[in-house]
Amino acid sequence: MIVHSSNRGATLIETVVTMAVIAVLISGAGTALYSTVLGARDQTALAQLEAIKKAMVGEPRTVAFGEKSGSRHGYLGDMGSLPPTLSALETAGMQPDYAVDPLLQLGRGWRGPYLSPTISRGMADPWGNGIVYSTAGGTSALTGATLSATLRSIGADGVNDTADDHVLEIYRSETFARVLGYVKDAFGSTVPGVDVKLSYISDGVIVEPPAAAVTDNDGLYSYDDIPHGPRVLQLAPKLSYVKGTGFTTGGDRNNVRFVIENLGKNSLTVTQIKLNWVTDPPSDFKRLRINQAAAEFDGTYPSGTTFTFGTARTVSGTGVTQEPFRVDVSGLVMLVPDVTVGTVGTGGTLRFDLEDFEDAGTGTNSDVTGVTFTVEFTLSPSGISKTLFSPIRQ
Repeated sequence: MIVHSSNRGATLIETVVTMAVIAVLISGAGTALYSTVLGARDQTALAQLEAIKKAMVGEPRTVAFGEKSGSRHGYLGDMGSLPPTLSALETAGMQPDYAVDPLLQLGRGWRGPYLSPTISRGMADPWGNGIVYSTAGGTSALTGATLSATLRSIGADGVNDTADDHVLEIYRSETFARVLGYVKDAFGSTVPGVDVKLSYISDGVIVEPPAAAVTDNDGLYSYDDIPHGPRVLQLAPKLSYVKGTGFTTGGDRNNVRFVIENLGKNSLTVTQIKLNWVTDPPSDFKRLRINQAAAEFDGTYPSGTTFTFGTARTVSGTGVTQEPFRVDVSGLVMLVPDVTVGTVGTGGTLRFDLEDFEDAGTGTNSDVTGVTFTVEFTLSPSGISKTLFSPIRQ
């Protein structure tokens, strides 16, 4: 019996120990399971925020160059702005319907929904809290980059701006860009003074900036704050130097002649011309002739002089409209491939002769071969056209 009693006592102790071990194991398993659930919710929240961001701005970085998918820029590409609220991704409301402009072949307007119901879940996160969306902008505390918007899941504690929040930032570089590029002629030379119109989308409507960008002396144009997405450029060229017509003549190479051509579709009327050049020492010239006629102006004219014509000169156009071309805007700064001024059609021309360049105040003839001349034309009823060239020896 003692032995039996001893055996029974050992069995009781073993039973207690066994139950304690089982309790510990169950407790550990529960903790592991709870952690797994939390991890799954965290991952789901992050995936949900990523999907909403993609619906807003698309994935331009993952699309090969030249891709023309209309959905690559998401809501931003179609509407030209970020949504005012998250519900705008799911329902059109008062937003304009999507349509394609027949002339520009540029689509604009709402063509959602941009999110699937399984992703949006009523715009609530895995803990049932509403996703917080802000377009306040500012500067990212994490990266120092400029923000366009933020998306936030407030996490398990249901309190905004605490340690368990999940935040996804949308940067300015992912939404708006500085667009720039060069305009060149058929010979590959840059062309100054060309109007470049950029059509883009704003709030679902095709718009253009109040004034067209004009190429500078290097043929460069630029636009700021253009929303990402398919956009359309159109050239509106005016008067341009005809390559190979700028020469210095005379024994001392102190005369200059050059020809300009109207590259635009319509006729242009020129009322003034302004000439700029730089020589060392400074120089001036004595006479200006147009189309080899008698001297229009006869005197002493330094760089920067503006000549107002007694009789305005009308230069016929090419009769040909420059074809618009499409660009997919993305990134913080986007350099557009070079644009060539169309060569179909021939516009009217004007020849200018500048005679007797001399060092200012000395009467010594000045060789102006290779000097850069900038020529500005005032056009009627309004507008400025600019071109430049460097004459060579004939």
